Amino acid sequence: MNITSMRFFSDDQKEEAWINEMSAQGWHLKKFFTIFFTFDKGEPGKYIYRNEYVGGKSLMLVAIYKVLKRRKVTKNNLMLFEE
Repeated sequence: MNITSMRFFSDDQKEEAWINEMSAQGWHLKKFFTIFFTFDKGEPGKYIYRNEYVGGKSLMLVAIYKVLKRRKVTKNNLMLFEE
């Protein structure tokens, strides 16, 4: 089961807090695009999400996250969300 929510954030910390609140309720970020966030139902609090401004270094950071064996990295423009 999944849900899609439409939200606009101008503050990265508020966006991160909201996604972590969703995770605490068992809704885990699957993908996002601009203002659309899609979540899958799962175990509450299983993941902690962080978003990070990466500028032109996004491909390098994706490679680093893979080396560190992060479970999944979803990339959208200049932001990464880590599960």
